[in-house]
Amino acid sequence: MKEVTNTELGTFEINEDVMASIAIQAAKETEGVYSVGDDIKSKLKGLFGGRGFKPGIKLVSESDGSLKIDLSIIVDFGVAIPSVATEVQENVRRRVEEAVRVAPAQVNVRVRGIHINTNRGGF
Repeated sequence: MKEVTNTELGTFEINEDVMASIAIQAAKETEGVYSVGDDIKSKLKGLFGGRGFKPGIKLVSESDGSLKIDLSIIVDFGVAIPSVATEVQENVRRRVEEAVRVAPAQVNVRVRGIHINTNRGGF
């Protein structure tokens, strides 16, 4: 999906990879998110997915022209998972809309795992 805009000076287009990068960054900036797409399936897809593949995210252009974003995240242990997922949805929607002037119709979040910090410091 490319977002193409016509202006009096010509056209410009925003590639799907740009929108995916914005969505990933917005998710990563959300408190309680350890990573985006940091699972084995995403890593393998990244190796064989070809140029421009962004692990942990899928952008779908629906038949009605709306944008749907599917994200996979890993959260930190001890967080309220529903609250973090909701915050990710809100952040991703807001940041994508601010950057490319397209409001995603859906932002679907899948929590793929929990990161447990085993580095307890000490001696």
